[in-house]
Amino acid sequence: MQKKFDVRIGGISADVAPDTAFELELLNSMLDIDTPQSSRALGITLPFTPTNHDLMGHIYHPQSATTQRNYATELYLDTNLVDWGYSYLKDAKANYPLDFTSNIKEFFGSYQARLLSDIDLGSFTLPSSLNDTLLNSWQVANGCVFPTIRNDVYYEKNVPSTFDGLVNKYSAGYIATSPKTPLFFVKYVLQKVGDLAGVTYAGEFWDDTATAKLILYNTREAVGTVERRLFMPNMTIAQLIVGLRKTFNLYLRFDVYRKVLRMDYAKSVHNGTCSIDWSSSAPKFKGGSPINIPGLELSWTLDTNDQLHKDAFFLPYATIDAVGQRQSISSPFRTLLMESGLPKTSQFGAAVTQLDKKCIPGLLSWQGLVSGVPLATNQFGTTTLQWSDIRTSFWLEEERFRMGSFRVEDRIALTSAQISQISAILRGEDSAWPIVHINGVNYLIERLVIPSGSANTPLMSAWRI
Repeated sequence: MQKKFDVRIGGISADVAPDTAFELELLNSMLDIDTPQSSRALGITLPFTPTNHDLMGHIYHPQSATTQRNYATELYLDTNLVDWGYSYLKDAKANYPLDFTSNIKEFFGSYQARLLSDIDLGSFTLPSSLNDTLLNSWQVANGCVFPTIRNDVYYEKNVPSTFDGLVNKYSAGYIATSPKTPLFFVKYVLQKVGDLAGVTYAGEFWDDTATAKLILYNTREAVGTVERRLFMPNMTIAQLIVGLRKTFNLYLRFDVYRKVLRMDYAKSVHNGTCSIDWSSSAPKFKGGSPINIPGLELSWTLDTNDQLHKDAFFLPYATIDAVGQRQSISSPFRTLLMESGLPKTSQFGAAVTQLDKKCIPGLLSWQGLVSGVPLATNQFGTTTLQWSDIRTSFWLEEERFRMGSFRVEDRIALTSAQISQISAILRGEDSAWPIVHINGVNYLIERLVIPSGSANTPLMSAWRI
């Protein structure tokens, strides 16, 4: 017997007309590198009934004072939660037409679209001694460290006579006359904004000891009171996260209900085991379609103000054997060159008052005090942050997948529990991978399109993995 959706608004079942028809589309966010996709169902129409009037705050009535337009919504099959998100009311003329989405575009609420440099992240007074920042932990006080960086042109003009090309110079203590530039930990920034928005993090990338060492490079000098936001990259929290995704090939899953962002390595999906067998539920596929954009092209957003940006170290990577167009991926987070054991750049710094001067963000890895030097490197664990090395460590499986996979699509017979299980995986509530075994082959789920009137025969699209 085919099941129909139970639409619950604010935890209460809405009245759904027998002829109501819509499709819930569950999407795998791993397969869109630029813009992670969320689930959606367009055209859920609820009839005018006393129950639905109550749920909608009687908004249809001219004397209604309600201003609400979006409603927390759960979609159930039997007692199995299939999806959770928000329904957006389009009008209230003769019924209640709603569009449902898991709404990851507002995952961080009002902070989602704001530049990090416009968010109040607090401030602190620059201490006379910075020795307490030498701890090898992202949870240091104030969230930042001061690694020594060689930058001979830090001062564009009026160069102090004491400046010898070293920023954050250290010799048994930080040198008072050397410019001080704080570099903030990536995890600190993520957690700071997460705390404001009620978001927490999980997954392989978040738990990785190498991630705990990542710091955001900038060129702004700190004096007196340090407003953290002024040292943030000129991007939103969403752009920061997608930038990390484009660097380390992250699989991002957004658990909207619990407000948890799961950040795993996509390579783990490609190499992962399969625990779900749908062979008895699926037809024998008659054929498939190969990926029409094979191979990869990996590059940086380079800071042309850095006179070293043309160095061969920053060269892009492109799949050699790909025919035709490649999947272009540009990370906003280049790193710095290393020279004589120190990170090196050649670009003008910025005074704390020069707010119009921007710096393309970069990534370095904090090592703590090493041989008497507060050191940051261009290593992420054992991986050098240049594309030839990053590709081998994080993108190789993706490259092979794009060179050899093909797509299948067909209707499949699933129980309500099976649909609920794969949905929980796709949104990150379940940490398993969205891989299913069908008749001797493992497939990576791309999407399930679930019709409201016959929910147990969804249309499945998947890629051989």
